[in-house]
Amino acid sequence: MTPPGKAVGDRFTSIPPLVAAVVWLLTIVPLVYDIGGPLDPSMFPALAIFPAALIGCVVFLSVCLFRWRWRLAVSTMAAGVVFLGAATLTLKFSHEVRFQTMRPIYLFELAFQPDSLKTRSWAWSGGIGYQESITYDEADLDAPPRGKTSVVGHVEGCTVRTLPMGGHFYFHRLSCDDSQADFEAGYAFGSKLQEPSSRFKDP
Repeated sequence: MTPPGKAVGDRFTSIPPLVAAVVWLLTIVPLVYDIGGPLDPSMFPALAIFPAALIGCVVFLSVCLFRWRWRLAVSTMAAGVVFLGAATLTLKFSHEVRFQTMRPIYLFELAFQPDSLKTRSWAWSGGIGYQESITYDEADLDAPPRGKTSVVGHVEGCTVRTLPMGGHFYFHRLSCDDSQADFEAGYAFGSKLQEPSSRFKDP
């Protein structure tokens, strides 16, 4: 064990933050864009990186502390704190992150859309009991009433929550408790997304 003040090679380094950034990019970002979902086999290699990086971080930090390399230890702990903060914020605001990064693509596609079409939707994700999508509605017929931040409606016995994302864009989430209702509502949900009218507001 090296005495304090005698550690060799002890310095602040940018390597731990860079490793943390790569781990965030490979394990957290794909969850935001629902690339297969966390249980999809294609996600297993990426998700395997997280526990490996965590174990490596703990081992490296332990070695740094044992050898009194406190600068390297601080760099590693700072990278871990930044990673946890970035991962928490990314997942907490996943819809906003996904929409803002995809918005230029949506606007590009809308630029080539006929002027007669004022509504368009993009499927985001879906599974047993839920579906999510983004809709562009130039008429803002799904806008929440004044003083409210969202609209809750129903389709075939299932609940649809609508959130305005700004610029005539709306986020829709269909939630169902029953599998048969899920199938029927999913079909109606997709059809209503194309209707140039108030689609999901309850009367």
